[in-house]
Amino acid sequence: MIMLLTYVQLFVFTFDIFLGFHSGFYEFGEIVMIRKRIQHEYVQKKLYLTFFSTGLVIASIVFELQFLNFFSIILRLSSVRNRL
Repeated sequence: MIMLLTYVQLFVFTFDIFLGFHSGFYEFGEIVMIRKRIQHEYVQKKLYLTFFSTGLVIASIVFELQFLNFFSIILRLSSVRNRL
């Protein structure tokens, strides 16, 4: 059961990376929907955290260390808190 949840978590985190490259952002009160600027903004500000937390989930699957899932969730929650 825990491994199933880990794979679901991996899918959600990977899908979040995909969505990050396709979601607009606000700049000076206006939404930016230009794909190159979205990608640039995502790579500069958010990709390292999402990539690292997804890597923790992959490591937890490979090495069977479930506590890494806890750290990946904490990283994700901190990134969500920073967006609010």
